[in-house]
Amino acid sequence: MDIPNERSATRLVRAAHRLLACTVAVVSCVASLRASDPWLDATQRRMDTIKTIRVDFSLEETYMPGGMSGLMPGSPKQIPAVETKGTSDNTLELDGKKLRYETNHQIWHVPDGVLVQKPRLIVVNSEYSKSYYRDGIGPTSPPSGLIGSRLEAMDVKGVQLFPLTVTLRGLDPQVCGDDLRRAVAGGRVRVQGHDCVEYTLTHSPDHASHYAVDPACDHLVRRVWTMKRGRVTDQTFVELRQDPDLGWLPASWTRTETNTAGKVLTTTVAKVNRVSRNAEASAERFELMFPEGVRVHDQRTRKDYRVNSDGSLREVDPRGNDLGSVVSQPGTPWHARNRGLILGLLGSALVLVAWLCVRRRRRYTLAAS
Repeated sequence: MDIPNERSATRLVRAAHRLLACTVAVVSCVASLRASDPWLDATQRRMDTIKTIRVDFSLEETYMPGGMSGLMPGSPKQIPAVETKGTSDNTLELDGKKLRYETNHQIWHVPDGVLVQKPRLIVVNSEYSKSYYRDGIGPTSPPSGLIGSRLEAMDVKGVQLFPLTVTLRGLDPQVCGDDLRRAVAGGRVRVQGHDCVEYTLTHSPDHASHYAVDPACDHLVRRVWTMKRGRVTDQTFVELRQDPDLGWLPASWTRTETNTAGKVLTTTVAKVNRVSRNAEASAERFELMFPEGVRVHDQRTRKDYRVNSDGSLREVDPRGNDLGSVVSQPGTPWHARNRGLILGLLGSALVLVAWLCVRRRRRYTLAAS
């Protein structure tokens, strides 16, 4: 009496297997179709071709009165009080998955409402992500360092550098802030006289990013704009040029941020000053060791440290009081991390050699007698 039930169960299992196989086939087919998208293909081709590169560029930013506080809802006062300008010189170096970013880009000190020039160095490699603020972060703060929780540089992934990052590492989530694989191609759009394809990346029902991609210029982005609640709140226009060695690249771009009412908050004008292949870059270019005395925060462990004279990190509390424990700084060479072990092994080897020498001498003495 139980046999028919067993046969039915077997048929159901087989049907489920067939349905699963069909689903996998459909998903694979869709994935292969997305993988053959012209924009994605061109982006991947550039990443494969331009393994190493150095880009020197400048940024000139203008903050309208209340422009910064307009980006921070709930700010108690208008920042800045008057129109404020800031300029910075920047260098982005890439070597495969490694990244080095040097900048003296200004930082807003919100409590005082002032814009301060703060040089910093950011390095990302396969082992760690580090940021070094040589002059600190605040107006009078001491040098400080940061060990990131992820192998990425948020300063680089932001919208400000998007024309560069989407061109050079558009499919690398550690460098480019937008997931281009999720963008959907739409109709045609004209941008400054150029015929482009519009792609849309939806973040939420009332928030989406749009990209105008120029097929005639190796599918580079000519315009990026963000829509929130049906209004453009952030947009960037990109000018392109053709490099004889590297192909089409951004030459300059202009970004404008507005609030949902259409009021301009900030504008940024970027200009690429120099581009070169960085094939001769040494491995040390993509390494960073914090110098002695620097206060370091490790986002991975949420602990604070002070750098010792030998490069190790001594844990401290938020007030800077010594907590006693010492750890190696990420990136410390193996021989430096294991100095005690090496010295112990050398000591043991010397003791063994001495014992063998004494034993051999005793044998000779016994043989002679």
